[in-house]
Amino acid sequence: MISNLRATVSKEFNFLVSMRHVLGMILVLSALGSFYGTVLAQETALPQRSQVDQVHAWYVWNGQYQIRGKWGLYTEYHFRRANLLSEFQQSLLRLGVEYKLSPQVSGILGYGLIHTGVYGEQPLAHPLVEHRIWQQLLWKYPNRFVTVSQRLRMEERFISSLHSGDKVALPVEYRIRYRLQLERNFGWGTWLNRQRNFWCLSNEVFANLGPDVGLNRLEQNRFYCGLGHRFGKEWQVQAGYLRQLVVKKSVYEEEDNHTLMVMVSHTLASSPKP
Repeated sequence: MISNLRATVSKEFNFLVSMRHVLGMILVLSALGSFYGTVLAQETALPQRSQVDQVHAWYVWNGQYQIRGKWGLYTEYHFRRANLLSEFQQSLLRLGVEYKLSPQVSGILGYGLIHTGVYGEQPLAHPLVEHRIWQQLLWKYPNRFVTVSQRLRMEERFISSLHSGDKVALPVEYRIRYRLQLERNFGWGTWLNRQRNFWCLSNEVFANLGPDVGLNRLEQNRFYCGLGHRFGKEWQVQAGYLRQLVVKKSVYEEEDNHTLMVMVSHTLASSPKP
């Protein structure tokens, strides 16, 4: 009787500790978004900044394929539409080689090709083409209650403006990104399989680097919340809401984008040797 009571108390105590950690992480995510807006306002301190609210939709493919041992191939494609569906916003392709440093830590070296159109209430003067080299470190900390992941990504951006059919090269830009993400399975009885359904909450901050950044150092913030479903071990679908705050290079213009994000993911491990 006493041993059962001790086991129950211990289980409840561990649950409360896990809940405290998760609530702390959620507070951190909220604080990151608030901190971004506050610091940005103080850093720029510019009057009459023009901010527009827009509605977008991003459709995303993500694939990770183990090649051999700790090595793998990373693929990602974004088809982004402005004004929900009516305008082309951006096409983004990422390819990378992944290396597993440990079961919880992985690194990727990759290449990106990005086409950005003239869209929205604060349009670019001309479409842009970008060739991007990027490096990434991803830490995952799964536990009994929630999976915590942190992603640090560095980007070297080679951007050209398309003017009257000619490419005009712009100076190389450098950017660093940090994302904190929480993920947890959920379900109710036999109606929803607990191992197949999950929720996801994340916040990502973008900062420009280099001597020519000027006032546009904190460039972007993305807050995301969504629900997902796993179809076995290889496929999963996720849909959610993304709020994207973007400060334009002029620093006098700012986008507050409310975005529907739909993502399909495929993961494939190499078959064991017979």
